[in-house]
Amino acid sequence: MNSDTLEISPSQMEFLASELAYTLFCGGLGSGKTFAGAAWANHMIHQFPKTKGLITANSYSQLKKATLPVFFEILDKFGIPYTYKSQEGVIEVDGTTVYAISMEKYNLLRGVEVGWAWSDECLFNKEEAFNVLIGRIRDKKGPCQWKGTSTPNGFNWGYTKFVENPLPSSRVVYSRTVDNSANLPDTYVKALTAQYDKRLAQQELHGQFVNLSSGKVYYEFDRTTSLGTHDGRNYNTFCGLDFNVHPLCGVFAHQAQGKIYITGELYQEDSNTFSAAKEILTRFPHQAIRIVADDSGAKRKTSAKNTDHEICLLYTSPSPRD
Repeated sequence: MNSDTLEISPSQMEFLASELAYTLFCGGLGSGKTFAGAAWANHMIHQFPKTKGLITANSYSQLKKATLPVFFEILDKFGIPYTYKSQEGVIEVDGTTVYAISMEKYNLLRGVEVGWAWSDECLFNKEEAFNVLIGRIRDKKGPCQWKGTSTPNGFNWGYTKFVENPLPSSRVVYSRTVDNSANLPDTYVKALTAQYDKRLAQQELHGQFVNLSSGKVYYEFDRTTSLGTHDGRNYNTFCGLDFNVHPLCGVFAHQAQGKIYITGELYQEDSNTFSAAKEILTRFPHQAIRIVADDSGAKRKTSAKNTDHEICLLYTSPSPRD
């Protein structure tokens, strides 16, 4: 197979040409990941017909509905005969045996020995599944290569093995969705770009490793643009509270001129709602404070006649106190 037989993007060609033991194609949605993997598997079959191969997917549903259809489409394109025995997880391609296994049941791999393997959406597998798989690639009649295709999945084991502390003889090929725009609807990239925020776009459209599970509230914070000055006057003042015991946390904010300024922090170890309310009153003795608290604070407990919200209102109200 070469670039004259199938339309191959530069990143796909880079992936196909790699002769390292482990090559990961890390791409955005629609970047041609599965096509690249299927093209490589087809090439392996014809380059090394005397060794068994392996195709895996993250789930059986994905294997059946996404991974194998692309592989079969390439075989059909070139008139290559094949038989798929789905119950056995075996594909016979022009005399060569290729196993097709879901990584949901990766222990089925333990009795398999192959000369090459392609894993689709591999970064959504368990790390143990990957470790079991690469232990099966040992038939010296083949190239003993593994190639994976996937959208990134945060800073998981895949990031550790291929970026942070790379495996020997390994590399990552990155591909953007736009790199495969010739094979996508005209409005596809534009529509997704409009829907995704910056971090999600980095993962889903640019194939980059990002952390989507943490920092969801203030990941856009930038010291060069988000820091500013406040004139110190008392505008509408808020306190966001999280009713925990150790620690009890909160932030103070002022709303002024269409902007919100975070001006202080409340942090108390081994605390309680009464202590937090007194601290708020100490900091703002002559000012009404609007408490913005988590929903748990609205629930009354058997140990107190007032809810956490009510306690805060009693202590921070600007009306005269005893």
